This record gives sequence, structure tokens and C-alpha cells, in this order.
Amino acid sequence: MIMESRRIHTTSTWQWQVDSLPRRRSELGILIDTVVRFIARYVPNAKLRIALYRALSVRIGEGTWIGGSTWIDCVYCKGKVSIGRNVTISGHSYFIAHDPFEAVEGKPIVVEDDVFIGVGTIILYGVRIGHHAIIGAGSVVTHDVPPYAVAVGSPAKVIRYRQADS
Repeated sequence: MIMESRRIHTTSTWQWQVDSLPRRRSELGILIDTVVRFIARYVPNAKLRIALYRALSVRIGEGTWIGGSTWIDCVYCKGKVSIGRNVTISGHSYFIAHDPFEAVEGKPIVVEDDVFIGVGTIILYGVRIGHHAIIGAGSVVTHDVPPYAVAVGSPAKVIRYRQADS
């Protein structure tokens, strides 16, 4: 009887480990992604930073430069951040692609081609920044920014439009 109870205990323990395996694997994946994002944020080389963010499912176009200490939300909402070609993102900027107060998945952040984003800018979920736009330093972007616009402030407001190249 004692042997039988040990066998049942061993079997139930083994069954518990098998049942929890997928959950553990996803937790391990989140942990790995978090560590890679931390390294990407603080690595001194911009090309390596871009390669690490691409590995985390951030779509980044050619010729883009991402400054140091830039935080891109890409662990819990994969594939929600898309950055175009020839974009300059100054350091200490934040891309937040999910709403921390809601349990739903985040809305995408789209930064089109040839955009300049100033130091310390915060871009929230669901925002599209049009091509050739400029976002001023320290701005908080909560709504879409049209092409060729210059937006500054908290929340960011369009103060003028740039001349389109003829």
C-alpha cells in the first residue's frame, strides 16, 4: 500500500510537471525576451541595438538609427511596433504599445519613413506618425501625427507643417 501511494504520488507529480510545461516555456520565453530587450536598450552599438530589437519582432526599416536607452515595448505585445526607413530616434525615448490598465492586447505603433523623434519622447499605443514628420524633444504623442508635421508638447500638438520637397 505504501509503494502504491508513492507510485501515485510520483505519477501525479510527473503529470503536474507535464501539464505545466507549456506555461513554463512561455514564462521562460518572456524572461529571455525581457533580458534581450534590456540588453538592446543599453548596448552601446546602434547597429546591434537594431538587430536585437528586430529579433524581438520590431519591424525596423533600413537606414534607421535608434539612440541609447530607448525602450520599445515588444515583449508582451509582439509585432505591434513598426518603424520605417531612415528614421532617427533620439535616446531615452519610449514606445508603449499596450495599455497597462486593460487586459487586451495593445494597438500598433507605426512610424513611417524619414521621421525624426527627439530626445525623451514618449509614443503611446495606437499612434501613427506620418512620413517626414518631426516630433520635438520631451513630447508625449497620444494621437496620430500627419505627414510633414512638426509636433511638440505634452500631449503633442502640431505647431506647423514642413514644406514638401518639390
